[in-house]
Amino acid sequence: MRYFNEKGNTLILILVLISVFSILYISIVGVSITNSKQITITEDNAQAVSIAEMGITYYKTALYNKSSEVKANSAFKDSINQSISKQISDTFGKITANNKETTEAEINKVDYFNKLTAIASNQYMEKIKTELETINRNFFQNVAVSVDSSAGSSFIISNIKQTSNQDGITYTFDSKGIDGDKEITLSSVFTIPIKLDPIVLETEASTETGDGTSEGNTDTSDDQATVKTGLTGNDVQDPGVLTACGSEGEFPNQFSSKCQYNKNTTITNNTSITNSAILKTNGTLTMSNINQFTDSTIYTTNDFYSTGNINGISSIKIHVGGEAKFNNLNSSLNNSIIEVAKDGTFENISTIDSSIYVGGKATFRNGNSFTKTKLEVKGNFESKNWNNTSDSIISIGGTAEIDNINSSFSNTVLSIKGTATINHINNPGDNSIISILGNATISTINNPSKTAIYIGGDGTINNINMGNDSKICVRGTISNPGNFNLNGNGKVYASAISSDTNNNNRSKIDTNPTNFATNCNSGFSDGDENDGGSTAPETVYIPAIANDLRVEDSEINVDYNY
Repeated sequence: MRYFNEKGNTLILILVLISVFSILYISIVGVSITNSKQITITEDNAQAVSIAEMGITYYKTALYNKSSEVKANSAFKDSINQSISKQISDTFGKITANNKETTEAEINKVDYFNKLTAIASNQYMEKIKTELETINRNFFQNVAVSVDSSAGSSFIISNIKQTSNQDGITYTFDSKGIDGDKEITLSSVFTIPIKLDPIVLETEASTETGDGTSEGNTDTSDDQATVKTGLTGNDVQDPGVLTACGSEGEFPNQFSSKCQYNKNTTITNNTSITNSAILKTNGTLTMSNINQFTDSTIYTTNDFYSTGNINGISSIKIHVGGEAKFNNLNSSLNNSIIEVAKDGTFENISTIDSSIYVGGKATFRNGNSFTKTKLEVKGNFESKNWNNTSDSIISIGGTAEIDNINSSFSNTVLSIKGTATINHINNPGDNSIISILGNATISTINNPSKTAIYIGGDGTINNINMGNDSKICVRGTISNPGNFNLNGNGKVYASAISSDTNNNNRSKIDTNPTNFATNCNSGFSDGDENDGGSTAPETVYIPAIANDLRVEDSEINVDYNY
C-alpha cells in the first residue's frame, strides 16, 4: 500500500497565505501614505487659495471704500457736472428758448447720453486713481502685503487694469496667494456702475448754489439773463503720478522737469519754471519768488500761497485744489489759466487772453486790469482799483463789492448774480453790459456810452452823468438823491422812484411800464422781445444735472477664476 505525506502541502499553503497577506499589507500601507501626502498637499493649496482670496478682498475693499469717499465729495461731483455741462455747451452752443426743446431731446438720445455717462465714469475713475496713489503710489502697479512673515505667507496684487465706459468703471487684477513654497493665483473682476439721470435744461438763474439757497434778490426776476464763461474749474488736467521731486531745500533755481511732492511743501529759494515743466503737490504748496514762469504747470491738490513775486508770466497753467493767495503778479498774465477751487486773493494782476476761475470768494487788489479775459467767480467778489477792462466776460455768482471801475470799460459783459455795492463806474462804453440780479448801490455812474446797465432789484445811484446811446434799467425802485446830468441821449428807466430822489431828477427818469418793457425787458428775459437794437444778453439754458450723478454700490464679493 502506498501512502502520501501531506505535511509538505500544508507548509506550502501557509507560505502562500503569508505572501498574499504581506502583499495586501504593503499595498494598504502604500495607499495610506499616498493619501496622507495628498491631504497634506491639498491643505497647503487650500491655505494658498485662502491667502489669494484675502488679497482679492483687501484690494476690492480699498477700491470700494475710496469710491464711497469720492462719491460723498460734493465739490468733486460738481466738477463732473461742470465737465458734462461744458461738453453739452461745446456740442450745441448757446441754448435759448428757440432751441431748448430740440436740444434737450438730442442730449438724451442713447448715443449722446452714453457719451456723457462715459465722461462721468472716466473722471470718477481718475479721481479714485489719484486719491489712492496719493496713499500708495504703486497701488495700480503691484501691491505686496505680508500676512505672516514667520510662515512666509503673503499676497501680491498684479496685472491691474482699469477701464471706464458708459456702464461704469471696471477693474481687473490678479491676486497671488503665497504660503511657504506654495503659490496660487486668482483672477478677479470688480465693477462700479455709474448712472446719470436724464438731462433737463433750465435757466441758469433758476439753479441753486451749493448750500441749497438761491442767489440774488428773491423778489425780482429769477429769469434775468446771466452770462456764462464756459470755465469749469477743471480745465487744467491732473498730470497723474510723477517722479518724486526730492527734498524741499534742494529745489533747483532753474526748474524744467516734471515731478511731485506728496506732502505740504515750502520752497524758499528763488526759481524759474520753464520749458513745459510740471510741479505737482499732493498737499499745500508755498513758494517765494518765481523769476520767470513760462509754458509750464503748477498743480496742487490743496492750497497755494505765493509769498513773493511772480514775473515773466506767459502760457502757464495753475490748478489749486484749495484756496490761493498771489502776493504780486508783476507781469501780465498772458495766454494763461488760473483755477482755484476755493477762495482766491490776487494782488497786482493784469491779464491778456487768459482765464481765471475761483470756486469761492475772489479778492482783487491794486491795479487790476483785464483784456480779452474770462473771469468766473462762484462766490462773492471784492475788488479795489479796477482799471482798463476790454473785450472780456466777467461772471460773479455771489455779491460784489467794487471800489472803483476806472479808466476804460469797453466791449465787456459784467454779470453779478447777487447784490452789488460799487463806488464809481467810469466811462463804460463800446457795447458793454453790466447786469446785476439783486439790489445795487452805486455812488456815481460817469458818462456811459453805448452801454446797458441792468439792475434786477432796487437801485440806489447817488449821481448819474448820462452819455450817448446808453440806458440804465432798474426793475425795482430807483433812488437818485444826488445829481443827474444828461450829457447825451441816454435814458434811465425804472418801475418806481423813491421819495428821497432829488425833485429835479424825477422828470429825467421814465417810469412808464410800456417804455420799460420795450427798452429793458430783453435784459431780464429770454431775449425774444424787441428792444430796439439793445445788446442785452439772452437767457441761456444750462443742463440741470446737479446731484443727478449716481454711483451704484457693488457687493463686496467679486467673481474670480483659478
